[in-house]
Amino acid sequence: MMMNNKIAVISDTHGLLRDEVVEIVKDCDVIFHLGDIGNQEVLDRLNQLGKVYAVRGNNDGEWAKELPDDLFVELYDFTFYLVHDKSMISAEHSKNADIILYGHSHRYEQYEKGMKIYFNPGSCGVERFRLPITMAVFYVDEMARGIRMDRIDIPGTRDRQPDSKMSAAKLFMEEMNMKKNIRRIMKGMKKNRSIEFMASKYHISEKLVRQICRIYVTHPGVDADGIMDKLEVSALYQ
Repeated sequence: MMMNNKIAVISDTHGLLRDEVVEIVKDCDVIFHLGDIGNQEVLDRLNQLGKVYAVRGNNDGEWAKELPDDLFVELYDFTFYLVHDKSMISAEHSKNADIILYGHSHRYEQYEKGMKIYFNPGSCGVERFRLPITMAVFYVDEMARGIRMDRIDIPGTRDRQPDSKMSAAKLFMEEMNMKKNIRRIMKGMKKNRSIEFMASKYHISEKLVRQICRIYVTHPGVDADGIMDKLEVSALYQ
């Protein structure tokens, strides 16, 4: 089977287009970006590398207002449905899709359900919660209607792979606990509670509380996921 068409599938760059990603993307015919691009400069650079299909992420601001929230692409005899957040998948829009693509969670995922493939390439931008930096390349044989999906791991500034001391389950719980604390602090701010009070009550550092409060104030309407995306998590967890 000749896999003669290549699609780069990336998500959640958050303003960081790594050199390793560029080297892979520039050898592909088409680029899918599944949101949280980060800024116009990243999108412009990708457009210089190939044909781009992109959707808007929850952290893409006013600059990305012209980007769609979801996108239906017919390509190489396959139908692709692109959306940023899996929870926002439209049953109506995706019903005729062969492959449903999404990002947002920063976690690589691939499974089949109801004759459809669901696929998340993970994040190839800013590191988050020790999660690996990943993207994917789809190799498509249009004549035979075949497709191979290859995961690509990108080296980060530190080893982000789960090990015996930090299992995938523990990483997941760490992230869930972080979201819980963010929501507590958001509620505390509405009640005019002090940073010192919240840090003591929830047993977390004043530095983290202060940063969450700052993001909450400077980004009206941001949710817990949005705050997590903006936090300098790696520095806070050292």
